[in-house]
Amino acid sequence: LKDAPEDSWFTLFSGGTMPLLNLALGLKVASALFLVFVVLTAIRIAADSPPTGNEGEGDT
Repeated sequence: LKDAPEDSWFTLFSGGTMPLLNLALGLKVASALFLVFVVLTAIRIAADSPPTGNEGEGDT
């Protein structure tokens, strides 16, 4: 500590980037949770939709 310049005592080099890293991590977690809910909703919609009866016919 005594070899370091006095103005750099008790400072952290990465301290300025920590809020940005926390924001990035929060966005990553939020997007993953959103993706889980979208997939679960899509599965439920696909399971609840009744068959139309014309799967073998074309759109002609």
